[in-house]
Amino acid sequence: MDVHVNADELEKFAHEIRGFLETQQNATSRLRGAFNRVKNSWQDDKCKEFENNFSDLLSRLSRFND
Repeated sequence: MDVHVNADELEKFAHEIRGFLETQQNATSRLRGAFNRVKNSWQDDKCKEFENNFSDLLSRLSRFND
């Protein structure tokens, strides 16, 4: 397979991805902490639904870190 790419542009793109992932990891950590605090008082079906959706989102985002 022949790949043709501008090496400088590829490096810039990789740098942008690394920056995005760092920001995303920090935001995820803050969101996880905030949700853990709120779920102590949020005890209904919507909380469980949100928790499942939130976990799914975090799982999908973590694929970029692999």
